[in-house]
Amino acid sequence: MKAGKCYLILAIVAGILCGSVTGDTQSPADKPVPPVQTNPALVGIQRLYVIVVPLYAELGVQVEQRVAETAIMVLPAPSLGEPFIAGSIAELRINIDLLGPLNVQRYVYRVQTSVAVDVRPQVDTPVIVRSDVWMVGATVQPASPQDEFATVSNLVMEQVEAFISAWLTANRQAGLLPEADGSGTVSPEPATKRARPEARATATKYQYLSSKYSKIFHKPDCHWAKRILPKNLVGYNSREEAVKAGKRPCKICKP
Repeated sequence: MKAGKCYLILAIVAGILCGSVTGDTQSPADKPVPPVQTNPALVGIQRLYVIVVPLYAELGVQVEQRVAETAIMVLPAPSLGEPFIAGSIAELRINIDLLGPLNVQRYVYRVQTSVAVDVRPQVDTPVIVRSDVWMVGATVQPASPQDEFATVSNLVMEQVEAFISAWLTANRQAGLLPEADGSGTVSPEPATKRARPEARATATKYQYLSSKYSKIFHKPDCHWAKRILPKNLVGYNSREEAVKAGKRPCKICKP
């Protein structure tokens, strides 16, 4: 029975990869995330949980930091077994699946991000169910065990950017976002990029950087260090100082 399941998984994976080879020479990670149509269900979302399944603690922090750069408030997700608060709190769910081994050195990962909210199946019913109202197409990508975290992180953050773009578009068109420049629009550019001079000054002052809300520290030129909001930025003059402060090294830049 176990052998049969393994053959089935390998057949599915082979079909996916063969389809991508015959139909398109680009790997899924090389393809841009397709533009998302304006979704009215994203209008008015102001608070959400970030759920990464299975739990990647460091990746969850990165997603929370990026989402927090918008006008969305990220709330601590309930612990296992605790109920979610019903009402206006949405759920940004990131599902990461291991489809199976491609060979002894490479595995295939599938990432799909969705947003769920409480909805009423019928207007005149008191019944409320949690349902997906936005979803980006799943991405499948092979990776070696050594590159697993970096590969999965890139796939996840691409999909998170797609969500943020869709959320900004929907709420701009609904007139719920404040005007940034008098034109009636809000720039989708992260706050970290709009405050680049301050971030650069702090980056040149310290050897290692972290967010006061994160347990991870980075090199100043790390991709994730550049995404930290200047108001949340903390610096350390040595690796030992960062570790003593309770921080652990980033798995991407390996400080």
